[in-house]
Amino acid sequence: MVDESLQIYKFDGSGKIDFGRWKMKTLAVAAIKGGIDEAYLNDLDITAACPDRADNLKKRQLAWNYLIVALDGPPLQVVLSSATKNPFDAWNDLLAIYEPSTIEAYSQLLRELENCSMEDAYEDPASWFYWLDIINRKLGQIDATYKKSELEMIV
Repeated sequence: MVDESLQIYKFDGSGKIDFGRWKMKTLAVAAIKGGIDEAYLNDLDITAACPDRADNLKKRQLAWNYLIVALDGPPLQVVLSSATKNPFDAWNDLLAIYEPSTIEAYSQLLRELENCSMEDAYEDPASWFYWLDIINRKLGQIDATYKKSELEMIV
């Protein structure tokens, strides 16, 4: 049995660290839903001469609508301000703004890494390690040399 529901993952821009998770889940859901992720990753041809025009139009429309439903606040405004109404362009605008790739993002992630601590001495440390790993992977996405080694993570 196939589940026809569409899982919507929300992003409001309040934390750049959340964007990576939203991006990953959005692309995964879009891939499951008939290759809609192609509309984010490629500028799909919708010219009259394109043999896949109808399919590409459908993918672009579904991808655009998902962005409208999944985003709130400033990220939604980024999408709505796209003159082309092309999900590929809107996606790249979002990446340019929210994907950690600047010194500012590096500094923010480094602060989060330094301040990441277990809130309760009795809580399961697995969730703490999980957040440390997420922050470290984000550092590595900015520049591979920023990613901390296992030894540096322990210290």
